[in-house]
Amino acid sequence: DRFVQPAILAVPFSWCGFRVWCCTPSQLKEVPRRGSSVFMTNHHSRVDWLVGLLMGSILGPPVRVGFCAEFTTMLMPIFGWSRGLFGDIFLRRTFHRDEKRIRSNIRSFRDAGVDRVLFLAPEGAIVDPGVAKDAEYVAQCDKFMSDHGRQPLKYLLTPRYKGMQLVATHNPKGIFSVTMAFVCKDTDDVKVDPLTGQASGGCLCSRPLDDPARVIPDLHTIFRGGLHCFTHILHVDGTKLKETSPGSEVRDALLDDYARKDALLHTFRETGSFGCDDQYMLPVRHVRMN
Repeated sequence: DRFVQPAILAVPFSWCGFRVWCCTPSQLKEVPRRGSSVFMTNHHSRVDWLVGLLMGSILGPPVRVGFCAEFTTMLMPIFGWSRGLFGDIFLRRTFHRDEKRIRSNIRSFRDAGVDRVLFLAPEGAIVDPGVAKDAEYVAQCDKFMSDHGRQPLKYLLTPRYKGMQLVATHNPKGIFSVTMAFVCKDTDDVKVDPLTGQASGGCLCSRPLDDPARVIPDLHTIFRGGLHCFTHILHVDGTKLKETSPGSEVRDALLDDYARKDALLHTFRETGSFGCDDQYMLPVRHVRMN
C-alpha cells in the first residue's frame, strides 16, 4: 500500500494541481495519536477518497487509510481491485445487514495490530443536479428531517445512521467529523488569502442541493486542473455511537453533526472560509509521488 499509494496520488496532485486545504491542522495532527480512527465526511464529490489518501500520506508517521464503500467500488479496474486487496470494507446491502463482514474486517486489523483511518460518508449517496430521481430523494430527506422536528438540510442529504455503531467499534475514542467544500477553476484561478485564509475566484461547487449551478467534482474535474478542496476537521464525542446506544441516540448524534456541517458549508459559501483564522495547504511531495 505504501509503495503504490504515491503513484496513485501523482496524477491528481502533482500533475493536475489538485490542492487540499485544512483550516484545523491541529485536529489533523491528532489522528496518529488516536491509533485507529473513523473519518465521517460529507459526500460532495466523487473524489473524496483521494483527499483521504493524501491526508494519511502527509501525517507523521504516515497513517494507513481504508474505506467503507459500496461493493461496486471494488469492481473498478486497478484502483477498486487494489482497495479490495488492501482490506477495505465493502457493503453489499446496508450496515446492519453486512454486520458479519464489518465485524470480521475490523477484528482482522485489530488482531494484526494494524492501525488505520476508516474513511466513509454516512450520506451514502450523491444526488446530481437536474436528475428527477435524485430530486425525489432530496424531498424524502427533507421530509425525514421535518418528521423529526428539524430544519431540512440545505447542502447535505440526511445521514444513514443504522449500523454506524458497528463502524464506531473501530475506535469510539477516535471519531472525527470532516466537512469538505470544493471550488473548481472557472474563468479565473482559485486564490487563498495568506492572512485571512479566505478563498476567492473560481467556481464554488458545494452549493445548496436545489442550486442548478451545483457541481459534483469527479476525475474529469481534476484532469481539467485547478480544483481545490477546503476541509474542516473536528474530533467528536463517540460515546453516543457506542454499540449499546439506542438507535434514536445514534440518529440524533449524526443529525446534530450534519446540522453543524450544513452551517459550516453555508459559512463557506458566504465568506470563502469555514470561519477559521488559518488555512493550511496539505503538502504535495512531488519527488516521492513521481
